[in-house]
Amino acid sequence: MNNKRDHIIEFLYHNYNNIKNQLFPILTFIISFFNAHSKYKPLIFSGFVLVGGVIVVYSFLTWYNKMYSFKEKMIVFSEGVFKKRRNDIPFKNIRSINTSDSLIKRWMGISNLNIEMIGGEKVSFVLSNREIQELKSNIFSGIELKTRGLHSAKFNALEYLLLTTSNIGLFLTSLSIGLWGGGFALDHFAVELGLATEAEKLALEQDTTGMWEKLQQTSWSDVNADVWLGALTFLAVIVVISLLLTSILVYLTYKNFSIKISNKEIEISYGVINKKHFHISHIHIRSIRIIEPLLYRKFGYAQIKADNIGLNDKASRTLFIMPIVKKEKIPLILKDYTPDFTEQIVTMRPDRSTIPIFIFRSVWGVFVTFAALTIITNYAAWGFVLVPLWVIYGYLKWKHSGLHFNDRYITTSFATRLNKTTLITLKKYVESTGVGQSFLSKKTHKADYSFAVYSERLEEVYESDLLDETKKDEFLSYLVMDTS
Repeated sequence: MNNKRDHIIEFLYHNYNNIKNQLFPILTFIISFFNAHSKYKPLIFSGFVLVGGVIVVYSFLTWYNKMYSFKEKMIVFSEGVFKKRRNDIPFKNIRSINTSDSLIKRWMGISNLNIEMIGGEKVSFVLSNREIQELKSNIFSGIELKTRGLHSAKFNALEYLLLTTSNIGLFLTSLSIGLWGGGFALDHFAVELGLATEAEKLALEQDTTGMWEKLQQTSWSDVNADVWLGALTFLAVIVVISLLLTSILVYLTYKNFSIKISNKEIEISYGVINKKHFHISHIHIRSIRIIEPLLYRKFGYAQIKADNIGLNDKASRTLFIMPIVKKEKIPLILKDYTPDFTEQIVTMRPDRSTIPIFIFRSVWGVFVTFAALTIITNYAAWGFVLVPLWVIYGYLKWKHSGLHFNDRYITTSFATRLNKTTLITLKKYVESTGVGQSFLSKKTHKADYSFAVYSERLEEVYESDLLDETKKDEFLSYLVMDTS
């Protein structure tokens, strides 16, 4: 093919996205501190227009200088504004392909094509759907794909609600929309809502004091209970509205979830407005994560995620094989979708005598930090109210900590905040194993077990602390001998 650029809509999209997600929030934040009626308003807007113009020009140059062509066995790719860079990507080095689109792009018959290389590098193009299919055919030429089945998942109301509670990114998006809507309503409809009189609204419009100045001038001891109650009620309403918006976004995100399984890969697609499409090669799946957020556990649900060799962290977070599934169905799903993996039972766990140590390790750093800050300001003493949260976290780290290893897998379980994660890793992707013991743990016959996996990070190590030491020699020689 001849040299070509991304579709022009990509240039427009990047400008819209940068201004909406970066410049506009900063502008809103600055205006809220200086007040919309501040004397600095013309200067702020001039700066906004100037920076916006720079973004538009730089985005155009980025789009214009991004060139690529698809040859018989290679992708030739070049980009750069101030410094040009060229990459020649052989098809044999391509590890995975995924596509995504928006509603507008779907109408125009184009999609985003994201290509992951074995080394972890990622390149993206915006092509017509016909060109994408031709490229896929060239990349996978000579490989016979045998489809074993197409599975569709229809989530019920409870499952969509649980998905809402676990998607912090969408909730924060909804919360920002809710706060903006709430501020707009207070500015324009305070009188109609019975929250202010005409005189108070007029005084507020003429007030040039910014938020920062108001915070400095406020005597918090003089703020009565009615003001606090009103503020808390307003925030509660905003949170409820944000949760409703998040539920809608989650529904649109995971609607039409389907999985196609072949002898070579798993093909996952979902979404209504922004449709996602991922290809996960069986031979590149390093680990399976079974994630159980707190509310999921209460209702018997979990999430299943695949960790791929060479996949960067940002992309990895989106690769759920199942975003929500009943726990009793996990063995069957792993058998059908990822034949190299089976569910593992964690057999090595810390005993109850180690609970105080887990809690101490979790709490001491936070306690020392608040104690040091208290020397600077007495307000920091309120931080000690939060210490019980770290006590609970320490207990959960003990409760969910564990390890198991055999001739095919190393399996570890651990707590991340309020989530329980079980990580099943193929033995061939384990780089090293290690055991550590302090003077105290030796006396109590405990040991800290750890293993490193091959990863795009500089170091990716998983630890299971304060387990029985009887397996330490077997664990240290795990990579050079078979275990059962």
